[in-house]
Amino acid sequence: MMNFAYSSAQTRRTNHKSILPRVLIALALCVLTLAFTGCDLLKDRSATELVISDAKEIEVEDLVKYENLTLLDIRGAEITPELYVQLQTAIPNCRILWSVPIGSQRFDNQLTELTLPADTDAAMLELLNYFPNLSRVDARACSCYDALLSKSIELSTVSFAWQSTIADVTAQNTDASLDLSGKQVGGGDALMTALTHLPSLTSVNMTDTDVTEADAEALIARFPNITFLRTLDVYGVKVNSDATTLDLSAATTLDDTTLSDKLAPLTKLESVNLAGQTVSFETMAALQERYPLVKFAFTFELFGQTLTPETTDLDLSTMTFTSVEEVSEGLKHLPALTSCNLCGSGLSNDQMMELKAAFPNVKFVWYINIGAWKVRTDIEAFSTKNRKAFPDGAGEFTGDGRYALTDEETPLFQYLPDLIYLDLGRNKISDVSFVKYLPKLRVLILESNKIKDITPLSGQTELEYLELYMNYIEDFKALSGLSKLTYLNVSRTSLTDVSPFEGMTQLKMLWLINDKVEKADLEKLATALPDCTITTRGSNSTAGGWLDTAIYAELLEKCGLPK
Repeated sequence: MMNFAYSSAQTRRTNHKSILPRVLIALALCVLTLAFTGCDLLKDRSATELVISDAKEIEVEDLVKYENLTLLDIRGAEITPELYVQLQTAIPNCRILWSVPIGSQRFDNQLTELTLPADTDAAMLELLNYFPNLSRVDARACSCYDALLSKSIELSTVSFAWQSTIADVTAQNTDASLDLSGKQVGGGDALMTALTHLPSLTSVNMTDTDVTEADAEALIARFPNITFLRTLDVYGVKVNSDATTLDLSAATTLDDTTLSDKLAPLTKLESVNLAGQTVSFETMAALQERYPLVKFAFTFELFGQTLTPETTDLDLSTMTFTSVEEVSEGLKHLPALTSCNLCGSGLSNDQMMELKAAFPNVKFVWYINIGAWKVRTDIEAFSTKNRKAFPDGAGEFTGDGRYALTDEETPLFQYLPDLIYLDLGRNKISDVSFVKYLPKLRVLILESNKIKDITPLSGQTELEYLELYMNYIEDFKALSGLSKLTYLNVSRTSLTDVSPFEGMTQLKMLWLINDKVEKADLEKLATALPDCTITTRGSNSTAGGWLDTAIYAELLEKCGLPK
């Protein structure tokens, strides 16, 4: 037997109508309960940014629960630095925007520039550390100078501005100069205190103030980076301490025993005129030693001439000396001397080298004898083909020595460092190491000698023209680095390998007459040097126009040789 249970549609509708009100009432009660209890279920804990404008709503323990929080804006709330520190400690990975209380005002901590109120004190300056973007602080209304100075050093990337008033003169902390001339500053102590608050000062004008000489010296010692301008009395001559010149020619009370100390405050002094004053060489020597950058003008008799410390050129060619000391004792009184002519003075080469060592800034000129020639040591062009006189009185042929120079004479070229043109062709030289003393050489002729090794020529970086023909040279690698060499004659040598020349693309003329170079190597060389005239055949080593160059004509003229 089967039983069936059923309900009508009407019955179901009646049941639903009775349940729905009860559900709505239950939901309403839950919402009210959550609202009154502040249940966490209403807060979005996944928020990354929060804005709170009431300090009473800030609960540190609650904010910690926002694990994704990256920005907390509490600029609308008046919070204390202590609360900010608590928040920063609790949520270290969150950026906090807040208003920092300084004096009677509050400032957005995101500001880049601040203007501090007058009631800001030293302790409040510590709050500047809470401004991460700060670049400038205007503290001109403040008077806590020591604290401002300290904080400006601590926050070195921030520009601080403050001001101080000294004897009705207002100075900014960034001022480099301060003019107090004619002011009553309250004495040296007051000025010293005020200057400590102005760190950028480099110059202070305190002429005609109430600062005494002793106070001025104390200020100078205390502030070595500041130049103090003051008025000094030097033997009745009034002069400012920044003076570059001092004229004591008319001073009537000059005392050379105190002169040196009197000049000490004049730190910018460049020249002192003592013409007409009686000052001993000892005093002048002491002055020049103490003040090496000052030019002292006074006249004296020396070497039979009227000279001054400003003398730059001295001609002693008419005098004869037997010792170095005779010359050096006098030269000590000529600090500006740059050249001294001792041609014919009787001093030997060794004695002249002593003088050069003692006075390295003076160019000494004297005669030396090289073979059958006598030349000045400042000669620029020399040729053993010259049998007369060299241009400009630079030397002459005497006939008193060898006509053909050997390795015995070439060391003498160390005394001729100014040589630019040197023609030693057709001599008996085998060692060319002497060229190391001749850094200015542009033209060098060594043809028809006994040379095998030219390694020393590698250092002749100024060389442009070189003749080496008719020598016994096999290796020419030493020439490959001479970047200015444009004319090269190596005819009739022992040359077989021309590869060292292949990289010398600056060459204009290369003479290889009667050298034993393979045809293939010559063709390769010609390809490597497309802009160079290469001559391999001729009746003599200079055939084909070798001597028809402007630089060779220049050599002839400078050496006094016929064209």
